[in-house]
Amino acid sequence: MAPATASTLAMGSFTGTSAATPHVAGALALLMEATGSSAMDAVGVLLNDAIPMSEDAPNNQTGWGRLSMNIKHTSWTCPAGEVGECVTACESLGQWTCDETCTWGVCGAPQEACTGLDDDCDGQVDETFDCVLGSEVGCTSSCESSGVARCVDGCVLGECEVIEELCDGLDQDCDGQVDETFACVAGETQACASSCATAGTQRCGDGCDWGACEAPSEICGGGDEDCDGSIDEGLSCESGGCQSGPVGRGPSWLWFTGIALALLLRRRAVTHFL
Repeated sequence: MAPATASTLAMGSFTGTSAATPHVAGALALLMEATGSSAMDAVGVLLNDAIPMSEDAPNNQTGWGRLSMNIKHTSWTCPAGEVGECVTACESLGQWTCDETCTWGVCGAPQEACTGLDDDCDGQVDETFDCVLGSEVGCTSSCESSGVARCVDGCVLGECEVIEELCDGLDQDCDGQVDETFACVAGETQACASSCATAGTQRCGDGCDWGACEAPSEICGGGDEDCDGSIDEGLSCESGGCQSGPVGRGPSWLWFTGIALALLLRRRAVTHFL
């Protein structure tokens, strides 16, 4: 496997396999570094690839033969039979095995796990579990409102979580209150002072906000209740009372009738005494 004869100061000139020892040791180190194989595996490769130099090889004179560094072995990527980790086609962590040619085989995908990913590369996510990790599904809360259940560790659905309170006259967050995060409950009313200081009404709108103060209808009171700048419009007032009728047309026909009747009665009385 090396020069047939070696010459040293200590031992002089000698022949045999001992002369090859330094060369074999160097080749062994190179092979182990290039392939990552153990010393025993590397020795087996060197012996297998050696070119015999005699018919009775191996022997004490020529050993196993001439050293041969086969290129296929110096390009090894792994020792045959070794199992290692790899990244699959779907980016999960799989395993592969080093084959007889000392190259890694196909990266095998692992079994599906609860990760929110497609571990087994079948195009589905967490398909062997109740739900997909991190996903959400609709649910009904304890107060019959719509909620959300989230898929937690272990790929099981957690409790139904209520949503934030909405302006709809219902109790979404199951706290026993309605629209409590808003200014008012849609549709309710409250008393307020109008722009002309009359008693008006304020209504809670669809957005759960108070609307403008609405003035009341006009009444016969000598004031401007409906805040339109006019007093007792649409009403007429005489002798301290209010009656329906046009405004601004002077005494009503009832007043004239009353005066005429009084004059007639007076005339009859005068005629009777005469």
